[in-house]
Amino acid sequence: MTESYLRYLESRPLYVAGGAIRDRILKRYSPDIDIVVPSDAHEVARDFAGKSGGTYILLDDELHQKTERVVVKSDEGILIFDFAKMQGTSIEEDLRERDFTINSMALPLMDYLEGRFDLLIDPFGGRDDIREKKIVAITDKSFKNDPLRMIRAFRFAAQLGFEIDQKTREGIVRNRGSLKGVSWERIRDEFFNILSVSHCTQFVVDMDNFGLLEEILPEILFMKGVRQDGYHHLDVWGHTLLTLEDIEIVMRNPDNYFGEYAPNLKEYLDSGFVSGRSREGIIKLATLLHDSGKPETRSEDTDGRTRFLGHEDAGKKIAEEIARRLKLSNREIDFVKDLVGNHMYLLNLFLLKSLSPKGVFRFFRKHPEEFWAYFILFLADSMATLGPDVPGDRMPKVKRMTEEMLDLYYQEIKPRTEAPRLITGRDLVDRFGLSPGPFLGRILEKVEEAQIEGEIRDKEEAVRYAEKIISNDRSSRLN
Repeated sequence: MTESYLRYLESRPLYVAGGAIRDRILKRYSPDIDIVVPSDAHEVARDFAGKSGGTYILLDDELHQKTERVVVKSDEGILIFDFAKMQGTSIEEDLRERDFTINSMALPLMDYLEGRFDLLIDPFGGRDDIREKKIVAITDKSFKNDPLRMIRAFRFAAQLGFEIDQKTREGIVRNRGSLKGVSWERIRDEFFNILSVSHCTQFVVDMDNFGLLEEILPEILFMKGVRQDGYHHLDVWGHTLLTLEDIEIVMRNPDNYFGEYAPNLKEYLDSGFVSGRSREGIIKLATLLHDSGKPETRSEDTDGRTRFLGHEDAGKKIAEEIARRLKLSNREIDFVKDLVGNHMYLLNLFLLKSLSPKGVFRFFRKHPEEFWAYFILFLADSMATLGPDVPGDRMPKVKRMTEEMLDLYYQEIKPRTEAPRLITGRDLVDRFGLSPGPFLGRILEKVEEAQIEGEIRDKEEAVRYAEKIISNDRSSRLN
């Protein structure tokens, strides 16, 4: 797909470099193409944008390196072409300034288009490192030149299934403190690239072991070593990491947990609030923070029992602070703080002797779109709770409750929410002489809730229900 657009450039002495070369060697599709221009990148990019019908964007990152980007909307998706002026006097000097050996290769444009690799420019052995599945920093100065590369190393390891070599790991440990000088937007984007990988837990754990994760989420330090009650076999942070691992198990195997409704989950996880960040990544961030309020709310009863009363509310505040620090959108901030703040709701329903229909209706009414996130976290949180006080039949019961609630939603609640209102504001004005305003709106809302909960089924019952609300309101005002 990208090759057909690159034909617009074939008369020019350009190089294709970086990830596109790596992905060609790995036989992976690459919608992002880095193009090195010996002289005037601006003129080349502008000309390419005109011929390809793409959108020209000038990028100027915090390293003061200008990139001329052209975004093309094709039938198969978004294609990104980045044009940058050659650094130094040769392509080899340019490649020396890049991050890792696997990204420091280049081909003349025509060789790339024709698939010829005999003239591959590979001064640092990137092709061999691809063969050996290693992430290797170009020089000791790589992380000093751009500290974000430390997170990027784990991103490439996660996406490609590669190992970070020992010398590169040592460089990360030495330089991790310099991440503080990087903008939160850049950190956020790389971190979410890791969280979006379907098996990210091992890399999050690795980042934690090397002290890098705490540079992004310093709040995790308070969770380490916080002992829990008999329902948990791990401290708060250990339980959190196990929950993240179990979240990924649930996401990868939805048929095992959601049965016939599993196909609805993938579309939900792939969607997002903003371009480039899926709900999958946002849910995983919330998972890392779901018990962040426990350290400050921990207490012990006189009998030595450990409690964390109000940890959801405390965690909600922490989650909001972190989401704002990471420059998430307002909708993402609301999502993260609500999921952390309400993650105990389904557990509280589960602990009742029988499933409360009203509680179920309230849950779906409050979370008409995001209920999947709550079920995923509820299941994973339960799976990661393995202390000696946990009954052996807990998980089968948790799964059964999830199935029952989804049955109720798809068979009864969803059809009712999509059904037309039984009465309208005009009906209330004509029948009871009410004036448009907040009171009329509250009546319609309560009637709609009763309709969704199955208390009323036709217009006559809806009118009687509204009449009762009006009567009660008048009585309360008279008294």
